[in-house]
Amino acid sequence: MSEDYTWILRVGSKGEIYLKKAVQEYMGIKPGDNVVALGKKGFLVLAKKTDALDLLDEKLVVRVTPEELESLRKELSEKMIIR
Repeated sequence: MSEDYTWILRVGSKGEIYLKKAVQEYMGIKPGDNVVALGKKGFLVLAKKTDALDLLDEKLVVRVTPEELESLRKELSEKMIIR
């Protein structure tokens, strides 16, 4: 089970949000990483933006048949075309 933490962060003169080292370590954020900011009703939530390379670091095992893979490929292709 993960724990919740609260940090006070500083905002620079140009609007930069400075992440403390503890935040970077906890979230696995390294210099150059992208962060997603979600704002709603006075709250700002920051999350590390993951990409395919981040997923490769995960130790996940999924068993998929060739038919399931083809079906997923078609579904994703259709979604990409719609956007």
